Amino acid sequence: MKDEKYKADIQYLKRVVMSLTDIRYCIKYLESISTVDDELIYRAVSEAIIISYARPFSGYSKYHVVKGLKQEFKTTFSEIERRVHERILSDRNMIIGHSDSKAYGVNINIFEFFKDSKFLIPMQRRIPEIISKEDILILKSCCAKIETYLFNEQERIKDILPMGSYQ
Repeated sequence: MKDEKYKADIQYLKRVVMSLTDIRYCIKYLESISTVDDELIYRAVSEAIIISYARPFSGYSKYHVVKGLKQEFKTTFSEIERRVHERILSDRNMIIGHSDSKAYGVNINIFEFFKDSKFLIPMQRRIPEIISKEDILILKSCCAKIETYLFNEQERIKDILPMGSYQ
């Protein structure tokens, strides 16, 4: 049965194809963000950038087991690209994907002004900026390198698999 023999290659090819789509969306978001002047829309596009950039590097979920991407592309990254790449993945987990109270700077104060009368004063610093103007240029470079890697991976795996339709 050809599907069983090539099961790992088929699963990885699916990840590569999905990742290529995500990275191409990320490139489009990066191209459009420089024209955004509304703070709320800038934040929304920034989050879209982080989600589409980071999704290819997440691995397993409780719904589907699809391996994460191989990390060979990182050998083409400069030191600053590597740092931004890792920070974006961290931001996805701490700020975008899961609200980490340390990232949001939440401080809770409870005071008693009168007997049996408590007041809650939550304080939160501004939600951190997640994509700077400098990050945009660096991420464009990272995406171009990842896109090339993914395209090459797609071609490599395609040549391994026999003709057929795979689901």
